[in-house]
Amino acid sequence: KENPLGIPAGVGGMVVAAQFLGVTVGVLMEDEIPQGLQHIANSAGRTVLLNGEKAVQKRLMISSLFRLIVGYLFLSSLFINIAQNDDVINIFYDVLALEFVQKIDDTAFALAKRGFFGKNMLIATNKAYNLQISWSHRPALNRSGSSASERRLAFLGMIAHNNRVNRVVRLMYFLNSAIVLVGLGYITAKQNKGQYRCKTISIVFDEEIWEDAFVRLADGRYDEKLLIYTHFNGIYKENGKHEGYPRYVEQNKNNGKPYNPPVFGAEIVYCNELGSWVFRHPNITTTPNDKDENECSWLWRSPQTQDFDILSSTNGAWETWIGEVKPLTQLSINCIECSDRSYCNYHGNCGEDKTCLCDPLHYGHSCEFEYPCESLATEKAHTFDPAKGVKWEQDNPIKLIDSWDQYKAYDRPVYIQTDLSGQPFDMRLHTLLKKEITSSPSVQPSHIPSVTKVPTPIPSQFPTPMPTTVAPSHPPTLEPTTQPPSYMPSISPSAFPLPTSSLTEGSIPPIEEPTAFPTILATPTLGFDITLVPTESARRPTYPPIPPGMMPPPPTQSPTPLPTKPTHTQIEYDTASDFADLDDFFERQPLHDLEDILEDYSVIISYSGSRYYGTIIESDATLDDIFPSDYHAFWS
Repeated sequence: KENPLGIPAGVGGMVVAAQFLGVTVGVLMEDEIPQGLQHIANSAGRTVLLNGEKAVQKRLMISSLFRLIVGYLFLSSLFINIAQNDDVINIFYDVLALEFVQKIDDTAFALAKRGFFGKNMLIATNKAYNLQISWSHRPALNRSGSSASERRLAFLGMIAHNNRVNRVVRLMYFLNSAIVLVGLGYITAKQNKGQYRCKTISIVFDEEIWEDAFVRLADGRYDEKLLIYTHFNGIYKENGKHEGYPRYVEQNKNNGKPYNPPVFGAEIVYCNELGSWVFRHPNITTTPNDKDENECSWLWRSPQTQDFDILSSTNGAWETWIGEVKPLTQLSINCIECSDRSYCNYHGNCGEDKTCLCDPLHYGHSCEFEYPCESLATEKAHTFDPAKGVKWEQDNPIKLIDSWDQYKAYDRPVYIQTDLSGQPFDMRLHTLLKKEITSSPSVQPSHIPSVTKVPTPIPSQFPTPMPTTVAPSHPPTLEPTTQPPSYMPSISPSAFPLPTSSLTEGSIPPIEEPTAFPTILATPTLGFDITLVPTESARRPTYPPIPPGMMPPPPTQSPTPLPTKPTHTQIEYDTASDFADLDDFFERQPLHDLEDILEDYSVIISYSGSRYYGTIIESDATLDDIFPSDYHAFWS
C-alpha cells in the first residue's frame, strides 16, 4: 500500500542518469502543452478571427484545454513509466513509444492531406485556415499593407510580449519541466533510503548440511565444524549497503536485536562479481586460510539478477556450498513488516515501527502462534482407565520456563523438565503431547517403549530362512498341529497368574495346556466341548528340515555398530546414521561422559531454526548459562 505505483526497490547509477535524460527529452519533444498555452494566452482579452472574418476565440479556448489534457496525460505516463523502469534500454523505448502515441493524430492528418483517406479528406485537410487577432483597439498596428504572413507571425509571437498573461503562461510551461524533474529526484532519494523495499525479512533455509565447514576461531585458528544451515534461520534487518545494494544482517535469536562483538551475525549481500545475492558469514570460509575462496565468500547464492529487491530472488532455485556446489536448493524469504491488521493475522495491531503488537493470547512476528501450553508430557501420561476413561497422569511434567518471553529461542518458547535421573527413556521413545482430553487414549508410541532402566535388546534383523528351491517331500497336512510357535508373545502375569515357586529369573514358565496360550495353529474352542475345523488360512504345509549348509549364522545381541562418520543429507536427515540412531548410546561410555550427569540432570527443549531439540543439562544450570544474550544455535 505504500508503493501503489510499483516503484523499484532501487536502481543503479546508470539507470538514474537514463531516467533524468529520458524525462528531459520527453518534456522537450512534447508540443501539445506549448501550443495550448500559446492559444490561451493569445485569446485572453482579445478577439480571434478565423481567416479574418469569424470570431472563434471561444472555440479556440476549448480546443486548447483539450490540448493541455492530452499533454499532461503524456507527461504523467512518461513520469510513471520512467519511474517504474530499472533498465536503461527500456527507458528510451518507453519515451519513443509515448512520443509515437502522441504524434499519431498528426501522422493521420498528414496522410489525409496526401489523399490516402479519400477525396473529401484531401479537400478538407488542404483548405487554408488562418487565425488572426482583431487590432481594432490598436489601429496603429492594423496597417492595411500588412500581409497575411505578417499577421500570422504577429499571432504566433504574441506570447513573447511581456504582459502578465504571457508571463504566467511561460512560467507554467517551465514549471511542468521542473515538477517532473523534482518528482523523479524525490523518488530516487526515497529509493536510496530504502523506502520502497522491505527492511526486515525472515529467512528459512532448507535443511542443507556441510559436514566439515571451516570456521575461523577468535584466536585466528581454523576448525572444522558441522554446519547446519537452518541454525541461521530467523530475522535479518537492513544495515547499510554493499556495492550499492542493501545489506541484510542476522539478528539475535533471543530478542531480535543486533549481535554484539565478539559474536557476528551472518549477512546477505549482493555480489557484483557473481551478479547474485549471496549468503555468507565473516567467520565461515569455504577453504582454510582463505585460499581459493569462493567469490564474495558465498555459502548460498541466488540466480543472477540485478534486482534491488531481495524478495524477488526466491523466484528461482539457489545454489548451496556443502564442500561442493549443490544446485536446485530452496530458501524462503518473507517480509515481516506490517501495514494493517491483516499482516498480524487479525490477532493484533500494526505499530508505527511496522511491527505487530499482538493480543495477550498470541505471539510471533505476525502474531501467528497461540499462547504456548504451560505443561507438556510424553504420551505415556495419556492413558485409559476402564473405570474412569481417559486420564492424564504425569508426576514430573515438562514445564514452560518462567519468563518465557525473555528466553525465547528463534521466537519459540523453551521448556524444561527437572529432577531427572537415569536414562531419558520417556523423551527418547514417546511423542510429546499437550494436556487435552480425547475420546480415546494415545496408545501408539513413537518407538517401542521401555519401562526399565535397561534398554530393550534390539531384535534380530535376520529373518527365518525358508528354502524356495527345494520342493516339499510330502504334501501339506490338513490336520492342526500343536507345534510350539516360533516366538512366544509376552504374557502379563496379571492376566495369567502362575505359581512363582517354579520360576527363576530370566526363565519362561512351562506351558501345561496348549489351549492356555493359543497360537495361530491351535484348535480354537467355543464353550466347553465345541471344536471347530481350522480354516484354510490356518493350514500351512510342513517342509523338510533345512540342510546344515543353509543355516544362517545365529543372531547376536552385540551393540549396534558405531558409524565411522555421521552422514547427513537433505532427504535422509531423519534416518541418517548418527548417535541418535543408537538405542544403546547411553550404555557406550567411550562415546560420552554422562555417567555423572545422569544421576541428577534436567532436559531443556528448545527450537534451533527448524527442529526442537532436547538437551541434557546439569541440574544447577541457569537459563543465562544455556541462553546467553547473544545465543545462537551454531555458535553457542
